[in-house]
Amino acid sequence: MKKNLKKEFIAATLLGALITPCIIFTTGCGMESQVQVATYEELVEAIKGDKSVVCLTEDIDLQEQIVVNRKVKIDLNGKTISVTNDIWNEDTSVWSVISVRGNGDATITGEGKIQTKENDSYCIDVMAGGKLIIENGEFIGNISSVYAYEGDVLIKGGTYSIQQLSSEYGYRLLINLYDVKRREEKANIKISGGEFKNFDPSNPMEEGYKLLEEGYESKLVEGSTTDYIVTKIA
Repeated sequence: MKKNLKKEFIAATLLGALITPCIIFTTGCGMESQVQVATYEELVEAIKGDKSVVCLTEDIDLQEQIVVNRKVKIDLNGKTISVTNDIWNEDTSVWSVISVRGNGDATITGEGKIQTKENDSYCIDVMAGGKLIIENGEFIGNISSVYAYEGDVLIKGGTYSIQQLSSEYGYRLLINLYDVKRREEKANIKISGGEFKNFDPSNPMEEGYKLLEEGYESKLVEGSTTDYIVTKIA
């Protein structure tokens, strides 16, 4: 797919004055440390910190892009990350609400939402070898919802849509890779679940490239002629 410009390229308050609780809990994979956040400032500090799970306790309006450059799980916890001011900046490669870069290895979970400002940015991108797993949630972007410039993305679930369409490609860039890096096998997206508005993951723009994981298929959502859901082949 194409590397869009802005229109085409690449296509709360504190819970308590002293409360930013950090808890330890046991998971099937061992021990994980968690920090709870309720404001933009707390979210920024938590992403920079060393806790393995960042859990939202309130909806958060971002003032600037969040950059992830370490291993972390972002638990949306049913909350919404939104943006009400423009964040897109072509000169500084700010294309998305969340960007996973370099050593970044992020997992998004918690059945929450990432809501972009209309006619502005994407929801999430990976750059410089970043890694991203999306387990669930709702992602409403512009031109693209998820973009792999350079790095690996695994979409296991979630709902994906865009508010602003590409004038040339329409909805076809909803899930998008940068062609140059894809051909070099440095940009990859694989899908094993999720619902996609006006987009069929089995029919991507990249000739010869399969977005779907082996053993999975996309089918029209019942009652829809435009929306697709990805499930394991029975």
